[in-house]
Amino acid sequence: RVWLSASATNWANGVSLEGRNQHFVFDRVFGPSVSTRGIFEQTVNDRVRHVLKGYNATVMAYGQTNSGKTTTIRGDERCGDGLITMCGQQLLSAI
Repeated sequence: RVWLSASATNWANGVSLEGRNQHFVFDRVFGPSVSTRGIFEQTVNDRVRHVLKGYNATVMAYGQTNSGKTTTIRGDERCGDGLITMCGQQLLSAI
């Protein structure tokens, strides 16, 4: 797990977090060199198998604006299939 500590001010609702440490836990953090297929195989693949056994699963992409979250989830012509397509293919092949 990766720990990230941050201090910030949420100006939208006027809540100040200044001076208070906030801790966030991530199971994995991927750099720009990791392919969408690599992300799928390292994380999402197991979630799909759990769904097939009747469990719920959620995959969330979090990151800086324009860092590739939407492309990773949805895919595009340049990068190929996204995680949604890969999940669908795995689900359909399992039925």
